[in-house]
Amino acid sequence: MSRLLLSDTSAFVLVLDKGVSYTSPLSKAFLSSLNLSKGHVLYQYVEHLKPHLDEIVPNRKFIIHNYIRQILKNNKNQTQVLVLACGWDPILLKMSEEFPEHYFFGVDSESVHLQQKLVKQLIPQTNIFYIQRDLNEPVALLKDLKHYGWNPHAPTCIVLEGITYYIPPKNFWQAFKGFIQNIKSNCFICGDFGLDWKLESISPLSQKLLIDIFTMIKRECSHPYYFYTKKQMRDYLTNLGFTDIQFFTL
Repeated sequence: MSRLLLSDTSAFVLVLDKGVSYTSPLSKAFLSSLNLSKGHVLYQYVEHLKPHLDEIVPNRKFIIHNYIRQILKNNKNQTQVLVLACGWDPILLKMSEEFPEHYFFGVDSESVHLQQKLVKQLIPQTNIFYIQRDLNEPVALLKDLKHYGWNPHAPTCIVLEGITYYIPPKNFWQAFKGFIQNIKSNCFICGDFGLDWKLESISPLSQKLLIDIFTMIKRECSHPYYFYTKKQMRDYLTNLGFTDIQFFTL
């Protein structure tokens, strides 16, 4: 059986993780069905940054997974996890294994039908639903989510991991605002944002990692990339009604 060939950046993230974050039998079965060869090609361009390079993604996922886990433990009633621009990360599969009583949704602009098929092969009666939709279409996205059982009145944990690097900030916040205003219950958000090292106090090593990795991605994959400041993020999230805002830098 041939494995599914992933795009450069989707495979690159999984190569960087090296299976550290996904050790359960179902997660391993999912990952074994994927062809990460394009990610290995990108990895060769930046592998000289070891050992720090190999710590980035596992550390990031450790923080995000623990945050989601805490939200789900604290909300015993139906709670939903929604991953925007989910790519091929098995995060929903992992969380569904741990919390089968909750609901999980992945949204991306491509390949989600293949992912849904693969997950159903592993879990026939799954509580994971994948939706093919662009974030810039918030009205259509809400309609699709409701079709698959998403409840705007139930607590929702939104994961934004890796998406904001590739969307101009103005476009991202405009689309996100159109979506978030339709959630009628508690809403939690976690993810990662590339900090602007020219305006933030981060270590020289972090600067080098950011510059080298994203320069390589732009050169090899023709992806533009964007960065944020903590003030920008805090202002936007405050305007959207978030009150408990915390930042972690790796």
